Amino acid sequence: MTLIKSKQLTICFAILLMIFCVQIVVGSVFPKEYLIEISAGSAVLNFILCGYLYHSGKNHLTDSSEKIKKAEWIFVFILGASLCIVVTMFLTFLQWIRPEWFIAYNEMIAGLNLKTSFITILYALLIAPVAEETIFRGAIFSESRKGFSFREANGIQALFFGLYHMNLIQGIYAFVIGLAFGLIKERTGRIFAAILAHISFNTTTYLLGILFPGDSMPDARICVILFTFCLILVSVLIRFFLSERNIHHVS
Repeated sequence: MTLIKSKQLTICFAILLMIFCVQIVVGSVFPKEYLIEISAGSAVLNFILCGYLYHSGKNHLTDSSEKIKKAEWIFVFILGASLCIVVTMFLTFLQWIRPEWFIAYNEMIAGLNLKTSFITILYALLIAPVAEETIFRGAIFSESRKGFSFREANGIQALFFGLYHMNLIQGIYAFVIGLAFGLIKERTGRIFAAILAHISFNTTTYLLGILFPGDSMPDARICVILFTFCLILVSVLIRFFLSERNIHHVS
């Protein structure tokens, strides 16, 4: 590993450590039953800190100055929603086969759903997407991109994004969607495109929770058809974003 790569990786680890420290400090202020308030508060603080790092390091100057077409914004939104459905259906199938793997995950989700308040909705649909994209596809991805290739830098920020969730199941699918959001950031040259995809993902998760509360799910055949359709849609859109002929590329 070269000196530049070691330096950038150290900076990325330092940012991740800072994020966890902020969560610990905020968590020590509020009782544990205020989980959403703790998450929202630490997300806002980390957004401010990482937003400062992102801009002070002039990383935002790598954002493309070319205008993104309306169709491309729509594709970003559709990719986020389709990816959510694929992940949700896959986790549902996996839980049918290995329910013991989801004990800790289900307890974590239940803790988040103790109350559906304004702050919960605001955190899930806006605060978390903006903060997490600024942290991982902003500060960490941009810093690692200075010393690593796109594939390496994308893998680093996605891995850190998975570790950030501190839950095996959530960490695995966070890694996968982190790769997709990193691709969007790289190919569009816009952090706002990654934020839009993340908002779309979380909004779809929220709507699915309303449509199918608890363990209720549509017929298995419908699930398979929906999963297959969205998986194909995700594959097509990922291929689109991988094509330099169709999207702006930022080196």
